[in-house]
Amino acid sequence: MMMLLLANKKKKAKQMQCPVCSNQAVDIGPKGFDGKVLRCPQCKDYEISATFLLKFLAWSREDRGVALAKARQFAAAGCRPSIDIRCA
Repeated sequence: MMMLLLANKKKKAKQMQCPVCSNQAVDIGPKGFDGKVLRCPQCKDYEISATFLLKFLAWSREDRGVALAKARQFAAAGCRPSIDIRCA
């Protein structure tokens, strides 16, 4: 029964464009996550909150890359970088 409950919390990966580099990416986030958890061949895995995403998309491609680099610096070892207001 527990396995069934855990399986229901996952969502199907969705193809999309990476907001950082514009390459093809996959949203691998769990169902109900407030934002995107992305897997990109160039940018690797990272997440971004839904509330910050619209502001982030208005930035230049270069600024988005800088924000991802900052998120990587802030991330604890072995943890996925999270782009948020700290990266602005």
